[in-house]
Amino acid sequence: MVKRAELSGASGHYRISELVEKSGATREMIKYYLRDNLLPPAIKPRPNLALYSDQHVQLIAVIQRFQKQTRLSLTQIAEIIAEQDYDPRRLEIQLLSGKFSRQHGGTINPLKIGQSPSQRGLKFSDQFIAELRQYGLLSDDEEMSADDENIVSLLWNAREMGLSLSLFSEAHKSLVALAELQINSLIKTLPVTGDFSKGIVNHEEADQLFNRWLITDKTQILRHKYQQILDDTERDMVHSVEAIYIPSAVFYKRFGVGSDIANWQRSIRESGAGSDRAQEYAAAAVMLADFEHAVQLCDASLAAGNDPQHFWAIKCVAFMMQKRMADAGECLKHLNSANENSIWFFTARLLYLLLQGAELGAISDASKTMGEALLLYQRAMSECSAGNAMEELDVKLLRGRACVMFSQWLPPDQQAVESLREIVGIVDSASAAELSLPSEAVRAMYQIYAHYYLAKLLDATGESPQARPHYEKVMLLDPASNFGEYAYLRLAK
Repeated sequence: MVKRAELSGASGHYRISELVEKSGATREMIKYYLRDNLLPPAIKPRPNLALYSDQHVQLIAVIQRFQKQTRLSLTQIAEIIAEQDYDPRRLEIQLLSGKFSRQHGGTINPLKIGQSPSQRGLKFSDQFIAELRQYGLLSDDEEMSADDENIVSLLWNAREMGLSLSLFSEAHKSLVALAELQINSLIKTLPVTGDFSKGIVNHEEADQLFNRWLITDKTQILRHKYQQILDDTERDMVHSVEAIYIPSAVFYKRFGVGSDIANWQRSIRESGAGSDRAQEYAAAAVMLADFEHAVQLCDASLAAGNDPQHFWAIKCVAFMMQKRMADAGECLKHLNSANENSIWFFTARLLYLLLQGAELGAISDASKTMGEALLLYQRAMSECSAGNAMEELDVKLLRGRACVMFSQWLPPDQQAVESLREIVGIVDSASAAELSLPSEAVRAMYQIYAHYYLAKLLDATGESPQARPHYEKVMLLDPASNFGEYAYLRLAK
C-alpha cells in the first residue's frame, strides 16, 4: 500500500492537479500529450491513482519550447521525444543545437540549387549590383538565384544602415577560408558514399549545427568586446576626472586658504582689482576647489566691469566641478571664438566634454567624447597663450596633464617630462611673491600638480625609482588629498 507521504508533490510525485499547477499546462493538454505519446505513461501504484514525476514537468516545458522554436507538428515532436527515450536533458541539447530549427541561408546541397531560383523578382539598381560584384560579394552570373537575391537584400539593408560594404568584403574573405576548413573536416569525419543526395544529409545537419555554434560564439565574443569597450571607456572617463587635484581640509588649514579667499574678495570689492589680478583670484579659488567662492569672485569681477570672457570661462569650470551642468551650459553661451587661445576657455570646453561623456555613458557617445577631448587638449598644447603668472604655469602643465588624463591614447614623452621638471624647479625654489602668485597655497598647489604628474609619467615609462621622491613630495604637501592617497598607495608598493 502506498503511504500518504509518497503522494505528496514534495517527493517529486504529483497528482494531475499538482502537475497542472507545476507545469502551467491545462489538464486537457496533459491528457492529449499522454494520448499522443508526447509524455511517458503515469506511474500507477494502484488502479485509481496516477502519479507524475519531475520528468513530466520538464518534458512539458520542452514540448512547449519545441512548439515555439520550430515548425514541427506534435506528431513529429512525439517521434523525436520517443527517439530520445523521453530524456528531457538530451532533448534540451538537441533543441539548443538548432537541429530542428528552420535552416537559414539555404541548403549546401548543390543538387538542390536548381530548385531555388529567384521567385520574388526584386529589382535593384545596376550600379548597386556592379558595386557588389566589385567588392566580390556577388557572382558575375547574369541570372540571379534566390540565394543571390537574399544576399543583395541583406547588403542593401546594410547600406541603408550606413554600414560599409568593405566590412562584408573583408568578412567574406574569412568565410571562404572557413568554408574550406569546414568542408575538408566534414568529408573526413562524415564521408559521403553511395547516393550523394542521401549522404549529404548528414553534412547539411552538421552545417546547421556549425552555423548555430558560429552565431552563438561570435555573439559571445562581441558581447565580451563591447563590455571591454564599456569598461575601458568608463575607466578613461573616471581616470580623466581623477587627474584633477582636490585639496584636503588639512591643506586648507595649513595654508590659510580661507583667509586668502577673504582677502581676494575684499580686494575686488574695495578696489575692483585689475582684470589680470581678479582673474588670478577667481582661477586660484577654482583650482583650490573652493567653487562657491570662485563663482562669487567671478560675479564680483563681472560687476566691476572686468574682461567678461575669462570670468565666464572660470565660472563655467566652477559650476562643472559642482556637477551643475545646466549652469555651466549657460556660461558657455557667453564664450566666443575670440578667446579660444585662453587656457580657461580650453579648460571649460574640455571639462564640459568629459562630464557630458560621463553622464552619457553610452559606448559610441562616450568614446566620441573622449576623442574630442583629446583633440581639444592637443589644440590647447599648440595654441594656448598665457596672460599672467598662473597661466604661464598652467600652459607648462598642459602636456603633462594631457599624458595623465589620456594615458590610454597619449603615451608620456620626453617633452612632457622635461616641462614638468622645469615647473618643479620653478615652484620649489621661489616663494609665491617671487613668482607673482596670489598666495603660498597657490604655489603649493602647483608643486603638488607638477610632482604628481611627473611621478605618474616616470611610473608609466618604467622609471619608478625616480618617481618615488616626487610622490613623497605630494605626501609631504597634502597627504589627505586624492593625489596624496594615490601617492601613499604607490609608495606602499
